[in-house]
Amino acid sequence: MRFSVLKENLYNGLSVVSSITSKNLTLPILQNVKMVAGQGSVEFSTTNLEIGIRYKVRGKVDEPGEMTVPARVFLEIVNTLPNERVDCRSEENTLHAECANSKTALRGVAAEEFPVIPTLSDGIEISCEAKECVDALEQILFSVASDESRPEIHGVYANAEKETLTLASTDGFRLSERQVSLVGGVGDRQIMKIIPSRTLQELERLVGHGGENGAVQWVIGENQLLLRYGNGEIVSRVIEGKYPDYRQVIPSAHKTTVTVATKELLQLVRGAGLFCRSGMNDVRCYFSPEQKELRVRAANTQIGEYDAAVSAQVAGEENDIALNYRFFLDGLAALKSDLVVLEMTEKNNPIVLKAAEGKRKYLHLIMPIKQ
Repeated sequence: MRFSVLKENLYNGLSVVSSITSKNLTLPILQNVKMVAGQGSVEFSTTNLEIGIRYKVRGKVDEPGEMTVPARVFLEIVNTLPNERVDCRSEENTLHAECANSKTALRGVAAEEFPVIPTLSDGIEISCEAKECVDALEQILFSVASDESRPEIHGVYANAEKETLTLASTDGFRLSERQVSLVGGVGDRQIMKIIPSRTLQELERLVGHGGENGAVQWVIGENQLLLRYGNGEIVSRVIEGKYPDYRQVIPSAHKTTVTVATKELLQLVRGAGLFCRSGMNDVRCYFSPEQKELRVRAANTQIGEYDAAVSAQVAGEENDIALNYRFFLDGLAALKSDLVVLEMTEKNNPIVLKAAEGKRKYLHLIMPIKQ
């Protein structure tokens, strides 16, 4: 195998695929990246047996071939090279890389020992704009449960119906839902899957490397998912099981509606967070139609008390609720809106956050701290 690529292209390709590699005592080959040179390009691929990533870069191929080398080590080596052409060749499972005055020999493993990354030949295809897809992932991934003992909520619920892809996540304490417009729709079909959160994190990284232009193609099979964007693709399993019926948790009516500047409310919640009780992280919010304000309070016997208010449009009944300030901050930051609308019924029921502007494609719900 012999090929030449620009240092920038080589580094980009390796950085896209290397994130899922890790030390594995049982299968050390999983630390490696497989390189396949042929037809004017070099394809890099890695896998952790649950997710596989392939990424192609343009290059001059003088001799087709394939081999594997430790992915993170090769990435760090390339990072130290000057921004010039990198010439690579393989000899007896050793990769020789030359760039300017630098010469490196990296021991590798034969490509035949690398696990086969499956391909998805059939499935239902859908497509969405890359920019909107990344925006949606930023708004829902932080709400995914970190506890792997409940695999169904350790993933993201995806429901494609008509011309909309609905993505939802929850950890039992908060809930995020975002609607994404599909290019062309899915007709009369409905597709419901649970996608591992790690898979969508890798998609977010892949699209970020590509500048968020163009579209993301989803090929959805019975037990597998293929995601294509630009020069890369991700193959992943889907999570078996049934996602909780989260829609029944979202209140169908509300007694109090508050519209307030997001930035000002964020500052109040951050301030109150400094006075939260250890382990509770609770702040109490008061909504007053008469005073036309939203007041945030927190108290800690060891530190002191915090009490601050911001002007707001408050419609309906006077109300209050105790919330985890970290969850509140996450939800407000995810809205990406100058104004936020808060909807609630009473202190022991969840509060709903929505953007005041636009089509309101995003909804965030936080369960109260019952006191």
